[in-house]
Amino acid sequence: MKIIEDLCYLEDPKEGRKKAAEVSVSGLAKNDKERYLFHSPGTFTISLKYISEYMRNSLILVVDWLSKELQKTPGSARLLGSIQGCIPTMREFIKHYQLAIDVSSEKSNQSGGGVLVGRKVFYIKNIAGNLIQSIKDNCTVVRNALIDSTHKLSGKSI
Repeated sequence: MKIIEDLCYLEDPKEGRKKAAEVSVSGLAKNDKERYLFHSPGTFTISLKYISEYMRNSLILVVDWLSKELQKTPGSARLLGSIQGCIPTMREFIKHYQLAIDVSSEKSNQSGGGVLVGRKVFYIKNIAGNLIQSIKDNCTVVRNALIDSTHKLSGKSI
């Protein structure tokens, strides 16, 4: 499934996409009103990047499990359809997280990095809400799909 590749290689730069993000958003390090702290590398602070990585790893686990189940027992596709139905929501997460990675990798969207001041990586405040909502949506959709699939599978002998 291509979505596993998209999730696994999310941080690999792609020329066209990265340049588009850099042109549209820069200078967040100096713009207090428009920025949202995305990540503080080297600290153990829970950040939006940390939570996004957890979501990414969770989605990889779910999709990989689904792929292996469908390979083992192709007849279960109908019963696991609810999980397959989560893929559009996963793609939305990939889109939002990829934009966050691209924007935050721009040097003008980072500050600090000295001995006494840790580096901070910023993202656009109003668009950070889209990534947060995408994480919430994926949690809800995957949870509901797993519950639905469990109910379907509990009555079948596969």
